[in-house]
Amino acid sequence: FGNLMDAGKCSVCGEESFGTGGDHVREKDGPFAVLAWLSILAYKNKDTKPGEKLIGVKDVAMEHWNKYGRNFFSRYDYENVDSDKAAAVMDAVRAVIAGSPAG
Repeated sequence: FGNLMDAGKCSVCGEESFGTGGDHVREKDGPFAVLAWLSILAYKNKDTKPGEKLIGVKDVAMEHWNKYGRNFFSRYDYENVDSDKAAAVMDAVRAVIAGSPAG
């Protein structure tokens, strides 16, 4: 979601630890995640009449997956990596990209 936040197209997003981030404060979990989900659920249920079934987190997730498909992001943090070995990995990645078809 970082690229969407940077482009100003997303201000609340999920993180790999099931927290949320915002375009001004990233890597925040806990209470902000709860407040964000409560806000989403309140909006989704704004027209629900007393006694009607409430829309839950599962419903929101299924709606999202049906529209956009299942998606995920994997992040690898490398600490104390030897610079020469890191440069070799990046050179290999650049070579793969350069040899790949456009689009």
